[in-house]
Amino acid sequence: MIVGDVCRSEVVCATATESVVAAAARMRDRHVGDVVVVDDDRRPIGILTDRDIVVSAVAQTPEQLTGLLVADIMTGEVTTVRRSDPLAAALRHMRLGGIRRVPVVNGDGRLDGIIALDDALTALARELFELMDVVTEQRDREYERRPTARAL
Repeated sequence: MIVGDVCRSEVVCATATESVVAAAARMRDRHVGDVVVVDDDRRPIGILTDRDIVVSAVAQTPEQLTGLLVADIMTGEVTTVRRSDPLAAALRHMRLGGIRRVPVVNGDGRLDGIIALDDALTALARELFELMDVVTEQRDREYERRPTARAL
């Protein structure tokens, strides 16, 4: 399985110079837990998560929240993957980086999607279900061909 089989093409973005409050409102409105921070060429330069907002802004300096910019609290070192990368590579990046979301970029390094741990878990669960179906189907066909096998 590759990243392109699992990732989402629609990504909620922000710029480094916009307010944290505006980015948080967009996250709320779009029902997402993060925004990918992009430059003018749509290249990922950071990620801002709901956790970043809580831990680095609300819990630290709530009185300054309205003046904070995304650049002030975003995670600036961004791990990225490509659609053609193996899903296992994306999961390895998540594990090693302690992250749950990874932006997907095209050959020019421009944002092309995002893969979240939840998406990967759903895809892998479907694959495991398919494997279980193979076992069940094989057993059911065996019972149809050899009814006495069930009694054993």
